[in-house]
Amino acid sequence: MSVLFCSPLDAVSEQNPDANRANRRDFIIPNYADCGYWPYLRDRYKAEFIVVDAKNSAKKFEKDDILQVAHYLKEKGAGLFALIFSRCGVAESGENHLRDIWQNENKMILILDDSDVEQMLLSKQGGNDPCQLIIEKIQEFRLRV
Repeated sequence: MSVLFCSPLDAVSEQNPDANRANRRDFIIPNYADCGYWPYLRDRYKAEFIVVDAKNSAKKFEKDDILQVAHYLKEKGAGLFALIFSRCGVAESGENHLRDIWQNENKMILILDDSDVEQMLLSKQGGNDPCQLIIEKIQEFRLRV
């Protein structure tokens, strides 16, 4: 996480629980960046914090997994934007639910798989902004709605 996003984003906070300790987000990254795509994400998707959930599962992300992450997102809390790092991507039921959550609750949740992470790391290594892939994923997603 830190390699990809810190700087320009602030330090990653791991295993961050909410006040009731009912929800424990894997990672929270404060988004106070004033350059690149991060200010746009903050303004458009209420991404004052980037909520990140990491899954090391051999199965694709399903509807219930999406619901769990969506529950972490609150406009007056961490914001309405999350990244899910999943080894295998998302199942069709999960993809449908991502669209429903976006359309009904304005919560933008992106799922990045291993190939996406590899592409982002190569981009960063080449001196480019790995966030470009996130923007491309959002565009792809929005145009399918």
